[in-house]
Amino acid sequence: MNRRVTYLLVFCLMIPTLAIATKKREIKNDRQVWCEIMYRMAAPVLSHMSEGKLQENMELELSPTWDGRDKKVSYMECFGRLMAGLAPWISLPEDDTAEGRQRSQLREWALSSYKNAVDPESPDYLLWDENFQTLVDAAYVAESFLRGYESLWLPLDPVTKERYIKEFTGLRRIDPLYTNWLLFTATIETFLKKPMQIRIFTASTPLYVKLMSGMWEMAGIRMVRALLSTITIVLPSNRCILNVWKY
Repeated sequence: MNRRVTYLLVFCLMIPTLAIATKKREIKNDRQVWCEIMYRMAAPVLSHMSEGKLQENMELELSPTWDGRDKKVSYMECFGRLMAGLAPWISLPEDDTAEGRQRSQLREWALSSYKNAVDPESPDYLLWDENFQTLVDAAYVAESFLRGYESLWLPLDPVTKERYIKEFTGLRRIDPLYTNWLLFTATIETFLKKPMQIRIFTASTPLYVKLMSGMWEMAGIRMVRALLSTITIVLPSNRCILNVWKY
């Protein structure tokens, strides 16, 4: 009898140990964790937009100091920036893993969402006629096509492709600020060059001149920053330089 009690006590003491061991086996690796985070972020946006219901169901909270711009620009900001980051991942080859099924589902939703984004009859037609901010967020949409050209651009139907080219070329009406905004225009023009296979500008085009001069200037800034970075390595004891030029 005492032996049975002893065995029972030992078994009871082992239960927490077995539970901990099982829990350890269920711990996910970094890739699984990040893939699930990406899926949770993307699924609500793309699942709704693929059905033309994003603008109906996505509630906006505007700052008390909102500057009065059309709030619909937020939907392009949401979709464009999401797809710019998501494109390389969902462009990976298909496989039958849990991650592969997530990518396949997101890609399917994304292709339908791209179509709705430029369809004037869709409730989720994006705000392409707003000035300035549209240039910024449309550049992220163009970037997503550059990063996932074969999996996200090529599968689109001809009508949708023509609509994107029309909307992107229409943004040439916006004269970009002489800042990093030049990169937004350059991103869109870089994408247009790919499907259209034509030279977008000539050397005498004002926007071309502005883009090129801006690129050279920004290249010069990068060189200066690289030099300063070298200085921080050579003079590690100079805390002032280290604090100011840490990037």
